[in-house]
Amino acid sequence: MEHLITHVEPGSPALRHGLRQGDTLLAINGEEIIDQIDYEALSARRHLILHVRKADGRDWQLELVKPAGIPLGLDFGGVDLLEAEDGPVVCEVNSNAHFAGLLSATGVNPADHIMQYIRRTVCEE
Repeated sequence: MEHLITHVEPGSPALRHGLRQGDTLLAINGEEIIDQIDYEALSARRHLILHVRKADGRDWQLELVKPAGIPLGLDFGGVDLLEAEDGPVVCEVNSNAHFAGLLSATGVNPADHIMQYIRRTVCEE
């Protein structure tokens, strides 16, 4: 899965190694990142190889060493959806979705789309 970086903490290992808002994290140490739990577990390691798509579309592989257990300093925007027989189902809005950062990175406000969907669904029932 691809994870759009919506915020990079000032002074973080991620910022010092060139990751920026608008980049997309694709994998850590060759492993796909399914969710926030995967991200936390994989990024806790000392030696990391990050597969990133930069905001300009370039693929980039970054190797970095940091103290084990120290966070990279990345936040992601995301909403987990499942396609059900009667349409999409919102399963989870990630706890660090930072909709304002997602808005500034993509020009799309996911909160508006989620609320439109909820209003449309509730009004139809």
